[in-house]
Amino acid sequence: MTLRSTTTLALALLGASCGARFQALDPLDPTTEPELEHGLRFTDRTHGHRDYPRAFDAVWDATVEGLHAGGIPVPASARPEGSPGRIEVERVLVEVDERRPGRTCVRVRFRGLDEESGRREARVLLDAIQRRLR
Repeated sequence: MTLRSTTTLALALLGASCGARFQALDPLDPTTEPELEHGLRFTDRTHGHRDYPRAFDAVWDATVEGLHAGGIPVPASARPEGSPGRIEVERVLVEVDERRPGRTCVRVRFRGLDEESGRREARVLLDAIQRRLR
């Protein structure tokens, strides 16, 4: 067995033991990063997440606009003093966290929706955020 295959096997076993799942990455989308980068704390409850190559304030504003466009009002009082920020309104939980300068992650959970419909709704919101950041 080569060093590379041994390493791959070890990573696969480690991933399986902690509940991680494989996520294929779209090579054309530089904002998509592996789910494991965000840790396991939130992923069990997440319908979707995406990293954006922008500062926290820009991503926060785009997130609020995306929620408004989807018919989910967000009060102005929800604006945090800094990263991370959390929006918990109606049927959605959103966390916006600047992982490092110029790289901000948005995690989304739609309450009351099954996994597939929740993922679909999260994808719509994350795509809306991405459009606003262009």
